[in-house]
Amino acid sequence: MAQQVLQNAVSFGTQRSQINSNFSELYSVAGTTVTTSGVETLSNKTLTNVESTTFDTTPVNTTRATGKLVWNDTDGTLDLGLKGAVTLQIGQEQVLRVTNKSGTTLVDGEVVYVLGSLGGRLTVDRADANIEATSSHTIGIVTENILNNQEGFITVSGLVRDINTSAFTEGATLYLSTTAGALTTTRPTAPDNAVFLGFVVRSHATLGSIYVNVINGYELSELHDVNITSIQDKQLLRWNNTNSRWENTGNIDAIAIGSTTPSTGVFTTLNTTGALSQLVKGGYSGTGSGSTIVQSTSKSTTVTLSKPSGQITVNGAALAANTTVLFTCTNTVVEANDTIIINRKSGGTDGAYQVWVDSVSSGSFVIAIRNITAGSLSESPVLQFNVIKGSIA
Repeated sequence: MAQQVLQNAVSFGTQRSQINSNFSELYSVAGTTVTTSGVETLSNKTLTNVESTTFDTTPVNTTRATGKLVWNDTDGTLDLGLKGAVTLQIGQEQVLRVTNKSGTTLVDGEVVYVLGSLGGRLTVDRADANIEATSSHTIGIVTENILNNQEGFITVSGLVRDINTSAFTEGATLYLSTTAGALTTTRPTAPDNAVFLGFVVRSHATLGSIYVNVINGYELSELHDVNITSIQDKQLLRWNNTNSRWENTGNIDAIAIGSTTPSTGVFTTLNTTGALSQLVKGGYSGTGSGSTIVQSTSKSTTVTLSKPSGQITVNGAALAANTTVLFTCTNTVVEANDTIIINRKSGGTDGAYQVWVDSVSSGSFVIAIRNITAGSLSESPVLQFNVIKGSIA
């Protein structure tokens, strides 16, 4: 302690001594004798074996000064005057001395990121949410004006006081803005980075304060069990059990997915527009999953159409009044527990036919078509069917 003014001092004995001043108590195992009145100035003296120090919790002289330590009853801690105009509330905040390399003066309340290091100090510049290199290294908020190429303090954690927060509501969450160095209450959305900065404690044009607690968000590739390399448009993320990690793989256009055998109930590829080119388990059929066929010979002739979706143009042979005819559709996509949806799509007389699936077995289903009119019909109705994959287990 280079210099200390002791007011109204009392006995400072060889075993235990007490000094009343801004220190209300100073206990020492060994010391010197201090008079019991007046002011005692210790210049270039060293106090050793100090057991404890009790500060006056109602000090008269609270004017801030560099190197001065005084009790702050409002915040319930000690204030330490740091270099410049910064006061540290001990135990309630963390500050860091840095060098401004932004090219201009950094203003109290601006958000900064680590640019590099110079002369034993980290160098900083204004952080920006829409630039990965600056947002991912966000470190804190400036707590005093710092001239370019000069040193000053930033707050890494704790309160930044006496700034303009009038644009914000008290208690609001703060994020890094897409305006360099600025704060916002609007959470940035991808591809901008959502860097959480803290909360508004007091809304005021000159006496505002914010609580700083910087939490940088993560890109997917920064997660510990994800490995993304040479990323491309429309790629998928797939688990690699051998490497125990998620990896980017294949363009979604024309990427193989599952089995190449449609009858297993999975689709094989996506075409260049991203549409399904084979059967999706569950019943959806996309582009490339259907076909058409024209029934030959008679209305009872078997047809073959091995797709999950399709149209059958029924033979135009005569169908008597109030008569039902059955025919089989051979379809390797179909399994025994599937459901077939069928309806008349077009062709023939409206309201003249009833159509249903009479039975389903592995590899085929039987279609029933009935003429429900009072007269014979020689028409070719077009039937539309879709296969819904099913299971009883």
